[in-house]
Formats: sequence, C-alpha cells, structure tokens
Amino acid sequence: MKARPHSSGDDHRHFQEAYVALSDARDAVENAARVMCSNVVHGRNYQHLSDCCDAYIADRRRITAAYDAMRATIGEMQSEIVEALQDAGEL
Repeated sequence: MKARPHSSGDDHRHFQEAYVALSDARDAVENAARVMCSNVVHGRNYQHLSDCCDAYIADRRRITAAYDAMRATIGEMQSEIVEALQDAGEL
C-alpha cells in the first residue's frame, strides 16, 4: 500500500480506524467459519448422498481454504497499515 498519513490527507487516526475495522472483519470471518463448520458442514447434512464422507471432506477443505485466504488477506492489509504508520513516524 502506497498511502501514508499526511497533513493534507488523512491522519494516522483514519489508518488506525481502518486497522480496527479489519480486526472486526477478521473476527466476523472467524465466527462465520465456526458456524459454517459446526452447523452447516456437518456429517448429518450429507446423509442424502451416497458418497457422503467424500462430499463432506471436500466441502470442509474448500470452505476452510476460502476462510484461510480471507484471514490471510485481512492480515496482509493490516500489516500494510502498520508499515504505513511506521513509515510516517506514527508508531
């Protein structure tokens, strides 16, 4: 990220607010992953399939990979915000 706090732009508080918003988003993603994996992607919801175990495992792997990617992206954005604040001497 090339953006930096600037006197004629947004100050460090806006960057900090973005960091907090990303933290909230990460928490929401983690909660959604828990709900999906404990309630939706549960063996009892695959009983109608002849290959229920394979379908269950495939869904769980795909969903887990997607949530891992979301968490990683959020973490990368947070790191970029920290770097921007450090570069601007705000941390």
